Amino acid sequence: MRVLLIDPPCDYWGYAGGGDFCAPPIALATLAAYLEKYGIDVAILDCNVNKIDFPNLKLEIIKYNPDVLGLPSSMMCFIPAALRTASIAKEINPKIFTVGGGVQFSLMPQEVLSRCKELDCVVRGDGEYPFLDLLRELEKSSPNLYNVKGISFRDNNTIIHNQNHNPVYDLDQLPFPAWHLLPMDKYKLPIIPKQWGELGMVTTSRGCPHKCTFCSPRLSQFPYRHMSAKRSVDMIEELYSRYNKRVIWLSDLTFNVDRKTTESFLDEIISRKLKIKIAAEGLRAEFIIRDEDLLPKMKEAGLFFGFVGIESCSKKKLDKYNKALRPEQAKKAIRLLKKHRIHTYCFFIVGEWEEDKKDILETLRFAKELDPTIAIFSCATPFPGTDYYKMLKDLGAIEVDDWSKYDLAHPVGHTKYLSRSQLQELQGYCFKNFYTRPAKIIKHVLFGDSLERNWYLNQRMKGKDFTRIGQDMQKAQKHWA
Repeated sequence: MRVLLIDPPCDYWGYAGGGDFCAPPIALATLAAYLEKYGIDVAILDCNVNKIDFPNLKLEIIKYNPDVLGLPSSMMCFIPAALRTASIAKEINPKIFTVGGGVQFSLMPQEVLSRCKELDCVVRGDGEYPFLDLLRELEKSSPNLYNVKGISFRDNNTIIHNQNHNPVYDLDQLPFPAWHLLPMDKYKLPIIPKQWGELGMVTTSRGCPHKCTFCSPRLSQFPYRHMSAKRSVDMIEELYSRYNKRVIWLSDLTFNVDRKTTESFLDEIISRKLKIKIAAEGLRAEFIIRDEDLLPKMKEAGLFFGFVGIESCSKKKLDKYNKALRPEQAKKAIRLLKKHRIHTYCFFIVGEWEEDKKDILETLRFAKELDPTIAIFSCATPFPGTDYYKMLKDLGAIEVDDWSKYDLAHPVGHTKYLSRSQLQELQGYCFKNFYTRPAKIIKHVLFGDSLERNWYLNQRMKGKDFTRIGQDMQKAQKHWA
């Protein structure tokens, strides 16, 4: 049986670093490695890094001639491209069995299977166990999908949801991602200075122990799990030694949950003398403060960038988000990172249901007070399955049904006080006002390090990145042109 895992053509998420940003599909590579372990003939087609558009994707599918085609859903805005790919596969050969997986497919199997008749099945939760079981069932002369745990599928006109499969509790037992199936020399992040070396990306944990009301990954139904420090660094060392990666991006939803694991991870990197630079997603502000004494060790291990979800300067709003953070903690955490010369990449939410113009401008004021290296003003987005989605749906506030717009860059509804167009304009204003301050530009361009100069001179000053985040952000685009 031939399996083809496809990362479909799509516009990369603008917040990730610009039009030239391209990161390896780690989830597909991890799934492929697991399938290879059990003798499955599997390949990965990364359309984005290989610059394959939809017309050429059809030719690639014809060339590979798969029996089963797997599609990811790391973000909701990528689902339309995945469904279009499923439709193309069925045009080529109706016998190709199409499967969707990942967080967003897992949260809304009923909706996607109802919307796309060309999608045969959704694998829910961790994909390794149920996907392999599905392939084994499909190999039989008379497959019975009711036998496969952890999947949703269509039986005539009825959508069936089988019981959940067990998650992968011990991540150390999974093989390293199948990097050999990817063009590893092509992945890059434009904000990283070229002289730093090539980009590698790893995920050392799954799930999130927190329960923020606006976040969809928390709804994955499975507990937070992490690799051992040794296994995590073994994986990084493979990228370092075999693929010459010198910049490592940790793409965990929440990295610094467990102090003991964090410290062991840092000790492993330092003891092995790995000369790398590390960017860490999902640094919780309260844990930065808790582990203040580890910051010198983080810097020694190579941490140069910390991504921190600040969200709001309002205690009331943070409580509403079920975010265990206070504005004073956010200030202290960012101050500590700066003290140790670790760059900060902070996320702020604008356009929550009860916000008016004054509230959004207050968030902007707080962002300028914290003054991170990079600030992202993301639209409050009602992802299906979240508490926020249920609330806005009940209020009749959701105006957009196009899933490709659920990208944190486009408002998809109105608030109690602001229209959707007003929200878009205010979001653009936040970006413009934060980044075009003369003191901010001078600070980073004239007195910053190589990363700051690269980001602000080569990206900001050329008007890139944030002008393309939201195609409807016309006023913001004019400011950045």
